[in-house]
Amino acid sequence: MLNLLLASAAASHEVAHEAAEHGLLDGVVTFTIDICIVMIAVGMLMCVIRLLKSPHLADRALASDTLGVELIGLVILLGMRFMTSAFIDGVLILSLLSFAGTVAMAQYIARPHLRHKQVKSNEKLEDLA
Repeated sequence: MLNLLLASAAASHEVAHEAAEHGLLDGVVTFTIDICIVMIAVGMLMCVIRLLKSPHLADRALASDTLGVELIGLVILLGMRFMTSAFIDGVLILSLLSFAGTVAMAQYIARPHLRHKQVKSNEKLEDLA
């Protein structure tokens, strides 16, 4: 089984190398990356609309999480398009920030009793003033 896998990997590497020598992959890969960038941009626009017009807090949290994932994908595709690895640090930072934001939103949504206490304490402070 391992021999078959290694043989197929070697054959696909040879085919890719021959296609790269003749310049066949450059146009196809560039076109595919451009199409993916446009599709992610449309998805991001839809997430922003959902983030602004959503009636529920959980929908907004999901839209912001999806927006973070799409932003990471967009940065990766831009790095591929410009043929640079300079964006990898940015992708790592974006993924950490997206994860932290998702955890913070989940904690905020999971504790509604704390939100109500905060609102009531703010009302008491306004009454005293």
